[in-house]
Amino acid sequence: MLARVTLFYVATFLASGAWLAVQDHTSVSPDLISFVQFAPATGVLVLLIVLGGRLRLAVSLRQPRRVALACLLTLLAAALAALVAAACSLVVGHDLHGAWDDGLPFPLWAHVAALTIGSVSEELGWRAWLQPTLESRLSVLSSSLVVGVLFGLWHIGAWAAGPTYVALFVVMATALSVVVGEIIRHAPGANLVVATVLHTAANLAMLAVLDEEDGSLAAIGCLAVGWVLTAAVTLAVGQALRPGAVTRSRRDTVVGRSVSQVSLG
Repeated sequence: MLARVTLFYVATFLASGAWLAVQDHTSVSPDLISFVQFAPATGVLVLLIVLGGRLRLAVSLRQPRRVALACLLTLLAAALAALVAAACSLVVGHDLHGAWDDGLPFPLWAHVAALTIGSVSEELGWRAWLQPTLESRLSVLSSSLVVGVLFGLWHIGAWAAGPTYVALFVVMATALSVVVGEIIRHAPGANLVVATVLHTAANLAMLAVLDEEDGSLAAIGCLAVGWVLTAAVTLAVGQALRPGAVTRSRRDTVVGRSVSQVSLG
């Protein structure tokens, strides 16, 4: 597994540089879509070639109701993270200024379409392949943490803003990854769709509320706080709703009654 993960990550980084070079020779504006977003999908393509087509991707839609519910939960999670980030920004005295406050360079539908396409390409690698691959050896939470860190560090553009910005960005990305991993529990196999919806919604929320791409530590810090709190809430709710938690609760109640009866006897 380690060899495959390493190959995917190295291929994704190399593809990032290649896609940036390609975009430099086109007229497509990075304000609409960044070609570097195609790098994770390229990493998956490299794996397909090396492994001779033997690759499992979590792209199932066999449980449409569960998938629809999971997608709704991701939208709620993105909204909660945005609200907390906005509140945090007001508390620290940072003005709420989204990238769109200066006017949209392209029609709204074009931005949504471009963000969705970019998210699909990214999540094909990070959540449709890497997440389930790690889960074959690690727990869902551990896998989400690893994916989040790798996903965050891969955002090369963040490095230009300095190590503190990068650290906060990785925290935000890791928290977002934890949210995705927990929600996907309730729609097994639908990693690509669920992660794409959350990824797109998160990007739209950031563009509308806080523009973190300007290198502002206050903006990225507040976004990190928003996603960490959202991750904590998601984990708590997920743990409470998990069948095993209910079973353990009932078992503990029975054991507690038994112990009480013995002590009273």
